[in-house]
Amino acid sequence: MIDASALRRTWLQKTGTQPTLFALNHTAHNLRLYRPLSQELGPDQPFAALQLLDPLVNGAAPNSIEQLASAYCEAIVATDPNGRYRLAGFCRSGVITLEVAKQLRASGKQVDLVMLIDCWAPGYFLRLPYGARLWFRLKRAGRFARRFWQGGPRSFMTRMSFWLQSTAAVRQAKRLIFWRPAEEAADEADFWRTTDELEALVQRYALPNYDGRVLIFRSGAIPAGWPPDATLGWAGHLAPGTPCFSVDGEGHEGAFSAAGSRTMAERILEATGQRRD
Repeated sequence: MIDASALRRTWLQKTGTQPTLFALNHTAHNLRLYRPLSQELGPDQPFAALQLLDPLVNGAAPNSIEQLASAYCEAIVATDPNGRYRLAGFCRSGVITLEVAKQLRASGKQVDLVMLIDCWAPGYFLRLPYGARLWFRLKRAGRFARRFWQGGPRSFMTRMSFWLQSTAAVRQAKRLIFWRPAEEAADEADFWRTTDELEALVQRYALPNYDGRVLIFRSGAIPAGWPPDATLGWAGHLAPGTPCFSVDGEGHEGAFSAAGSRTMAERILEATGQRRD
């Protein structure tokens, strides 16, 4: 069992008249991931990032997305009890975010807006025909090759290194071949263990139905014109007409580039009836 004490709160903007925006990130790494978006939204938008600490406290891993979301709900209400919120989630954390929104609304709280950033609906990619998945991988490989040509070997190696580390078999081989200080190795192992455990929970999570207001953002890591469902598998589970916007920036976390954060902020401000300063 995990509770709100296992969550870290990081204020990126503590004051403002708007409902607090809580952004979820599934590990305690990249604590400032959302800072560019917070800066673009301006000083009137209170903005707090919530991260699940890793390693999970006392090894108390949650056994479902619902249980994990309950801990986030507790942390959100404890941080700001006024009962009106905005939520954002990146990648796998977007799935948690949608469940958090459901639970908050079920408890009588108001969720003003949910932002899903580069977040696939659970199981959607794996349900696609093999040919469609192969085409997607080929398109990404083409982007990868162009990045190498334009950015040179250093850019190529940076992205290749991250891709390799995201593969469990490669991480195991790396541990066997290379020696590193125990603290550094343990920190990396905790990060990937938490990531892998969350991925397993996400894949077991039943696709939810949510009729509240949602904005979907997709980064440059997803090729233009793909997948068949532009909302990354959420169509039919969200309110009809839920918009999906492409944002500039290379790679998965490129959504938080200066241009990507600016685009997201413009759409959020538009949806909430605010004006840019």
